Amino acid sequence: MSLVDVSDCCLVCADPLEWTGMGPCGHKEICSLCVARMRFVLKDKNCVLCKQECSSVLFTRYMGDYTARLAPEQFPKLKSRADRGELYFCPEVDGYFDDDKHFNEIKALCGYTHPIFLEKTPPGQQVPSFTSFAAMKKFIETNYKVNFCDLCVASRKVFICEQLLYTKSELDRHNKTGDESG
Repeated sequence: MSLVDVSDCCLVCADPLEWTGMGPCGHKEICSLCVARMRFVLKDKNCVLCKQECSSVLFTRYMGDYTARLAPEQFPKLKSRADRGELYFCPEVDGYFDDDKHFNEIKALCGYTHPIFLEKTPPGQQVPSFTSFAAMKKFIETNYKVNFCDLCVASRKVFICEQLLYTKSELDRHNKTGDESG
């Protein structure tokens, strides 16, 4: 059994740090998923640790003391670097990424998508895309006969793709007694 060095774990979710998102304050101890969740779901643009407002963040691979860092005066230059194709910009989180694969992973979390589409879409068919939660919700209810819990959508501070879906009977039970995971 290998032990994880807790200094290399996210201070919010405690998962091992693979990617981080940091602002001009330089704090790199929060994983990119938690930073994106704070910025997109909670609309909180402050550093989790020092509470400094971070108008933009840099998402990069976490490598302990060797993690790429920028001086505060370099943050305004991120836009021009993105314009030159050196970085990728995700407006949903006001974040710049130095890795296109990780950029696409976080960008997908910030959209109207859900794992049920990958499960239910036949091979060769295009996965449906939506521009609003209402349209996605109606499509899921109509085509897959499962529902979001409206209270959970309003209260659980997670990406839409992390929200649970319920059959009608499961939703009735969930609304009456709750459940362990929702």
